[in-house]
Amino acid sequence: MNRAHAQTHALGEETMASLKARRLLRKLSCGATRIIDLVKAVRSLELTASTRRRSLTASYTPDVSHTSNLLHVSSVLNRQSIARHGLDWTRMGSAPGIAGSSRPEVEGIFVCRDEEEAEFLMQINNTGGPIDVWSVDGIDEELLLDNGNGFVYLPDRIPAAHARLVRSDVPPQLAF
Repeated sequence: MNRAHAQTHALGEETMASLKARRLLRKLSCGATRIIDLVKAVRSLELTASTRRRSLTASYTPDVSHTSNLLHVSSVLNRQSIARHGLDWTRMGSAPGIAGSSRPEVEGIFVCRDEEEAEFLMQINNTGGPIDVWSVDGIDEELLLDNGNGFVYLPDRIPAAHARLVRSDVPPQLAF
């Protein structure tokens, strides 16, 4: 009984550490019951992502060892602009950011280093509609900056030639 309780407690502690590292709890304005539901949902997503790795992108062999395939998550309303102009925070129109922001949080493009980060962003989708996942290639990871909340961004525009749509029209997930 004590061992099972300790294991469950450890899982909760890991999840809380993950949420604290991303500073998500500071932005919540809801009751304790809803926070508990959020923690359970995040833990479930973490376990699912760690046990079931599905590939969002095709295999890729970069030309330079420190470049890699990154991912970008965006509202479907941005699809035409991204296809034409690439990823450019100055073109953020009426579509809110994934976290629900109405204006750019940084002067740059947020990217995910792996599928787990992309899945996390797909789960917190606050755009009010479906989203797209873009593969971004040819980016030197040494140029990525941390925004202070555990997410990274490139402080530059990404040309359309480096962005490829890999998942489209992903519906919003059910509320936590």
